[in-house]
Amino acid sequence: MDMVGPEQFRAFNYNCLNELTGLIRAAGMQSVYYPCGDPWNKMDQYLSVGADAVSFEESKKGFEIDIEDVVDAVNGKCAVLGNLDAIWLLPYCTEDELKTEINRQLKVGRRNGGRFIMSMGSPVTPGTSVKRVKLYCDLVRGLTE
Repeated sequence: MDMVGPEQFRAFNYNCLNELTGLIRAAGMQSVYYPCGDPWNKMDQYLSVGADAVSFEESKKGFEIDIEDVVDAVNGKCAVLGNLDAIWLLPYCTEDELKTEINRQLKVGRRNGGRFIMSMGSPVTPGTSVKRVKLYCDLVRGLTE
């Protein structure tokens, strides 16, 4: 359950985030907004803060965040970062399963006008081997070249 509902987000977060993204852009940089938690009841607000890109967690904590739904919601308004499951998929799946999910996310991301960056939904977990991270990087590079 999210601790900040849509009304509280609008009252306490929206104006600050909108101003912050404006300042980032004025400094010649680009911003990525990465809210944690279930995004669906605030997605329109998240997309209206002016960030250049959005990034969401992978499905966990009792809610679903499929990259297809994110791309549909964003609809080209900004770039989307992928949300590959870094908690269970990256460290434990087969190489073919990893390649399939990376390929799926890249294919879906192309529907956002090419404004997509392959990424993970969470930081790499401490138990994930360097070999697995290298495999992920190699697969992404191989599928995007």
